[in-house]
Amino acid sequence: MVFVAERNEHGVTERQMETLGYIAQGYTRPEIAELLGVSVNAVKNSMRGAYATLGLANARDVVNWWHENMGAPEPRVAVKDVLAARRAAARMLKKQQAAARAKKPARRPRVA
Repeated sequence: MVFVAERNEHGVTERQMETLGYIAQGYTRPEIAELLGVSVNAVKNSMRGAYATLGLANARDVVNWWHENMGAPEPRVAVKDVLAARRAAARMLKKQQAAARAKKPARRPRVA
């Protein structure tokens, strides 16, 4: 079985759009890989596919294409800040789940 990713109106996949967005914001390939949780080679392959589909040659072309088609990219945030925010959100979720578990009444033992 072959998996075929859905493509948007521009002919690129969701992952390729994500990658292009990060490129338009000025992130490097290693930074994009860290943000997406994939290898640098996966980012390179995603870039290669998007560049070929859209007829782009370099990051400057990506920025120009992004401005023309998607509007101004969001301001760049330091990768460490993005990852710290994700970790903080995960910690908060764990605390909320633990509090919800603590509020559940204990099961009564079965009477035989």
